[in-house]
Amino acid sequence: MDTLEEHQVDCTIVDFNPTSELNVLAHDNLTISGTFLPYELEKSDVTLTFSDDDATQCIPQLSNYGELVCLTQPFPDAAMGQTLGMNIEINGLTVENDLSFTVMTNKRSGVEFNPDSASPVLKSTIRISLEADFPYELHREDFSINATSIEFLDETKHIDDYYRQMNVIDVDDATKTLVVKFGGAWSGDFSIDIRHLSHNGGSSYGLIDTSGLIFKVGAWVETVEPQSGSRFGGTLVTINGQNFGHEITDNPVAISTQGGVETEWCFV
Repeated sequence: MDTLEEHQVDCTIVDFNPTSELNVLAHDNLTISGTFLPYELEKSDVTLTFSDDDATQCIPQLSNYGELVCLTQPFPDAAMGQTLGMNIEINGLTVENDLSFTVMTNKRSGVEFNPDSASPVLKSTIRISLEADFPYELHREDFSINATSIEFLDETKHIDDYYRQMNVIDVDDATKTLVVKFGGAWSGDFSIDIRHLSHNGGSSYGLIDTSGLIFKVGAWVETVEPQSGSRFGGTLVTINGQNFGHEITDNPVAISTQGGVETEWCFV
């Protein structure tokens, strides 16, 4: 009877891309080429770790015998400008390599949103200002922007209710400004993610830093004047607030009593 013999096959690394300008904020896809790499990630234990002090990981995304793709995670600020190696472990075995990656020396930021809030039910035009020295010429098709509710940290909420894509409709390279349309969402505080990805084969920056910037979704009533009037009607009421629509039909108004049991609609 024939017997099975065990053979150890070593993985090898022969190429990798990109090698420089890794975004400090994460989300660069690294492609590592080699031989005898895992064919199915679901059946393998793969760990890729950079050599920075925080041992930043690159999360495996897909793999076949000749190619492994991973997604970088956020680097610490101390790693900016550093050249880093990578430790690769596959099923408990360390794969020898001479990989070398350079991290960007800085972060590029979104400076402000104007306005910094929008209606939850109406389409709004938002202008997003980047740093004046953003190093790439702005093209509308090169930007992907989305809003994610900060409340989405509660995993019981449904992603479709708390994530909104924002369409870039125009850019102004002279002022480094993006003009986007926001189609509304549930009321609350949202973070904005901005990604620059060149569609003409040129260089890309990747994620742009928007930490500390909060985009508010909601409509607010600030004052109602006067606060009393004739029961027979005829009182002109002025309501001041934020994110009302520009069309009369966008802003229905009713006066209610007894907890809404009795309601009278107003003519706007």
